[in-house]
Amino acid sequence: HRDLHSFPTRRSSDLVLAEAERELAPELDPGRLLTLMIERATRLFSAPGVIYLADAAGTLVPHAWTQGGGFGNMSLASGQGLVGACAAERRGLIENDYVASRFALAKWVELGVRRGMAFPLAVQDRLLGVIAMNRAGADAAPFTDDDLAVLGSFAARAAIALENARLYEQNRRQVEELSVLLELSRAVTGQLDRAALLEAIRVQVGRVLDAQNMAIVLRDEERGDLEVMLRTLDGVVDMRAPIRYPTRSVGLMSVVLETGEPVRTDDYAAECARWHVEPVTTFPSVRHWLGVPMRAGDTIIGVLAIRGSERPFVVADERLLTSIAHLAALALRNAGLFEERTRAYSELAAAQDQLVRTEKLRSEERRVGKECRSRW
Repeated sequence: HRDLHSFPTRRSSDLVLAEAERELAPELDPGRLLTLMIERATRLFSAPGVIYLADAAGTLVPHAWTQGGGFGNMSLASGQGLVGACAAERRGLIENDYVASRFALAKWVELGVRRGMAFPLAVQDRLLGVIAMNRAGADAAPFTDDDLAVLGSFAARAAIALENARLYEQNRRQVEELSVLLELSRAVTGQLDRAALLEAIRVQVGRVLDAQNMAIVLRDEERGDLEVMLRTLDGVVDMRAPIRYPTRSVGLMSVVLETGEPVRTDDYAAECARWHVEPVTTFPSVRHWLGVPMRAGDTIIGVLAIRGSERPFVVADERLLTSIAHLAALALRNAGLFEERTRAYSELAAAQDQLVRTEKLRSEERRVGKECRSRW
C-alpha cells in the first residue's frame, strides 16, 4: 500500500527533477544557477533550504537560501551540525527531532527548526558543498527516506551543473587572462612613453582583477628612495603628494621589495604587524591585498600592488598579476633607459652647442684682435 500511495508523489518528483535538470543544465552563471537551484528545491519539498559551498579551507559558506530562511550569515565547519556532518561523512542525513539531536545548533533551534535533511554536492570524490532543507514548528511534516532519495537525485544534477559552470568560468577567465597579457604586450611593445605605459597597465589589470585601488612603486637608485608612479583610489588616478617615500615606509610593498616574493593577505593590517612594518593608510577600509615584485632580469625595480574589498585574492590572481608585473617591469625599464639616453643626448647636444658657440666667440675675438693689430 505504501508503494501504491507513494507512486503519484514519486512520479511528480521525477517530473520536477527532469524539469529542473533541463533548467539548470544550460545556466552557466554561478549566481543565477544557485538561485535556480534553491528555488527548485524549495518548490520540490515545500520547505526552505540553503546551499553551502566549500571554500579553500573546507568551511561551508552559505551562497543561496530561501528568502526568510535566516541562514545567510552562518558558515559551518566540517562536522558542525547537520550540514557539517553531511559534508564530513559524505552521505545524506535526515533528522526529524532536530532539537534533541546531536546536530542541534542554537541558532537553528531559535529559528524553530524541527526537521532537517542534507545531502552532499559532490563530483566524483570532490566535495563542492551541501544542500540542506528544513521545516519549522512542532507540527511540521517529517522528511522521509523517499525525500532523501529525491534530494540525492536533485543534488547529483545540481553538482554537475555547478561543475559545468565552474569549468566554463575557469575557461572564460583563462581566455580573458591570455587576452589581457596579449593586449598588454602589444600596448607596451615599442612604447617608450612612461605615462602611456602606466595607463595601459592600469586598464589591462582592471579587466581581470579588482584594481579600483592600485599602486605601482619603483625604486630610485640615485636618490635611494621609492617613487609612486601610479596610484588609483576607488578607480580614479590620484597622484597627489606624497609620491616619494623612504624604502621601509610603504607597508607590505617594502616586504615585497626586500624578499622579492609576492605577498597575498585577507587582513592587511594584521599582515603588516606580522612583518613589523607600518601599514599604508591610503586605503583604510580595504582588507584584501596582493603585491608582486616587478622584476626586470635579475633586478627588482619595484612593486605592483592591488587592494580589494569584495573578495579575497587567490593563487590564480597572484599568478596573473606576477605575469603582468613582469611585462610592466621590462617596459618601464626600457622607457626609463630611453628617457636617460634622451636626457644624456640632450645634455650632450647642449654641451656641443655651447662648445660651438664658444669656438665661434674665440674665433671672433682672434679676428678682431688681428684687425686691431694690423691698424696699429
